[in-house]
Amino acid sequence: MKPIFEIFFGKHNDFSFENRVFNAIAFITVLQCVITFFWNLSLGMPIYIISTISVIGLICTVFYYYSRFRKKFNALSYLILACILLSVVWFLNEGSKGATSFSFLFTAVGIICISNKKHHFIFLSIILLNIGLLFFLEKNFHNVFMHGHHTHDEIQSDMVFFFILDLILIYFIVSFLKDNYDKENKIIETQKEALNRQNIKITDSIKSAELIQGALLPNNSYLKTLPMIFLCITSPKTL
Repeated sequence: MKPIFEIFFGKHNDFSFENRVFNAIAFITVLQCVITFFWNLSLGMPIYIISTISVIGLICTVFYYYSRFRKKFNALSYLILACILLSVVWFLNEGSKGATSFSFLFTAVGIICISNKKHHFIFLSIILLNIGLLFFLEKNFHNVFMHGHHTHDEIQSDMVFFFILDLILIYFIVSFLKDNYDKENKIIETQKEALNRQNIKITDSIKSAELIQGALLPNNSYLKTLPMIFLCITSPKTL
């Protein structure tokens, strides 16, 4: 699994953590679009739904290319693009009755992983406001904006398919995050062991210096007798 992560998401030493996560999100989204394209095609979905999924896949491919091979990505641009595209799919795919809501969950997980912690509240608020606006438009202007499936069976099969697909994709994201976390811990442990070995060497060097110093210099008891010897040498002899 690790070589696959490095091939598609970038090596640990070449990319920042956020950049690798963005690579993973963009790649998995492209993969999701490809699978969804063939799924909708097999169900005989309307051409506008199939075309929309294709456009989303192409846009995400461009994002993946720039992030993976140019190391250029931006959390805010990803969030804005995701909200726009998911809003379009929301209106084309039965709204709250369809499977688009699962993708908003995937977007929320992704934006937390690739953004700075101080921006999490703002970004999550944007997602919640987006979802709230979609519910409002669906409730009050259903006949204007909403376009749905032909049968109830199509809705159910679509829901099950997207739930399983998003669950698998989230699993891969979590596995990738755990892999990155394990690597970070391994690096920390290696650095800690190297530091401990260095401390042991320094301690051994100090002890060796003390032994050498103790061997070369006279002991304390001998130093204490030096004043008496000096007095005996310098004072006159008594008969």
